Amino acid sequence: MLKLFFIFLYLSLILPSVSFSKPKEHWLHVDGEKNFSNIIVISKKFLKKTNRLEVFTYGATSINNAFYLNAAPGLDITYYFKEKYGVSFSYLYFFNSAKEIKSKLDRSTLRAQLGFSPKQFVGMYFHWSPIYGKLAFFNKKLIPFDLYFALGLGQVSAEYRERNEGGEKEKITPFKSLSFSAQMGQQFAWSPDVAIHWKILWNAFPLPSGGKITGVANDILFGLGVSWFFGGKNTGR
Repeated sequence: MLKLFFIFLYLSLILPSVSFSKPKEHWLHVDGEKNFSNIIVISKKFLKKTNRLEVFTYGATSINNAFYLNAAPGLDITYYFKEKYGVSFSYLYFFNSAKEIKSKLDRSTLRAQLGFSPKQFVGMYFHWSPIYGKLAFFNKKLIPFDLYFALGLGQVSAEYRERNEGGEKEKITPFKSLSFSAQMGQQFAWSPDVAIHWKILWNAFPLPSGGKITGVANDILFGLGVSWFFGGKNTGR
């Protein structure tokens, strides 16, 4: 009995020391490699939008007009009633200048169908912002961003242009048309209240029926500017 007691005492002293003498596996390492599957990171959204007003001031230019360079200062005002959803008002005023090909046509005697040049655009949109994240800038800084899509309707004020027989005179017909409009854009947060903002805007609208060119015109614009956010700072996540 006494022998059994000493054996039990010996084992109770030796076994713990043996177990602690073995190198422990850290929970971050499996087979010598780091394992981050057990790490959960929860962070607040940097550029919050819920119950905030965004004022976007920018410059835009047409990228698909063959005869005219259309440049426009623009203003978008967007209210976000949820983090992902908002409604906006958009206004553009265009300044048009002829491209080199149009100047060559003016010096020729050819009859040409020159299409349209926009003058103003007013639209209303529904915004959806399904994607946000962070982008590494030269591995030095993380820049939060939001990617959004928008659909809406608007009114285009434009001029339809064509040259008469013999190319002697250009005919200009002002018109207004209802436009289906779509946008895609991205906001890079400079601070919780300011973001660098780009977007692509597509307008599709019918040309006037009296011209030589009929059907639906497609005007695609690229815009770049700065967004300013107001109110509602503590509501977004």
